[in-house]
Amino acid sequence: MLDLNAEHRLATYGTFPPGRENHHVVAPIGGHWREGFLQGRTRAARRGRWTGFAGFEPLPGGPYLPAFLLEAEALPDHWARLDAFEGEAFQRITVGFRLPEGTTLPAQVYVLADG
Repeated sequence: MLDLNAEHRLATYGTFPPGRENHHVVAPIGGHWREGFLQGRTRAARRGRWTGFAGFEPLPGGPYLPAFLLEAEALPDHWARLDAFEGEAFQRITVGFRLPEGTTLPAQVYVLADG
C-alpha cells in the first residue's frame, strides 16, 4: 500500500463522487473512494460562478457531515486543474477526514473562500 499524505487525498461533500454531476472532472485521476465525514457545515457560496451552490466551512466542534474521500497517487498532478475548476469562490486547505471507524486522515478539501 502506498504511503499517502494530504496531497494524495481529496475530501468532497458535493459533486465529485461517483454518480454525481461533476465526477467526470476527477474520474481521469483514478484512485479509490471511501466514505466518511467532515466536521463543519455547508452554506451557499456568495461569489463566483458557484454563487448559490453549497460550499463547505470547517467548524471545529461542529457536526460531522457525510463526505467522500478520493485517494490517488496521481492527485498532485491534477491540483492546478482542480483549483481552476473550483475557481475564486473556493480555496483548497488541509482538514481531517474522519473514517467510520474513527480514524482521521489528513486530506485536501475545497472550502468557501468568502469567509
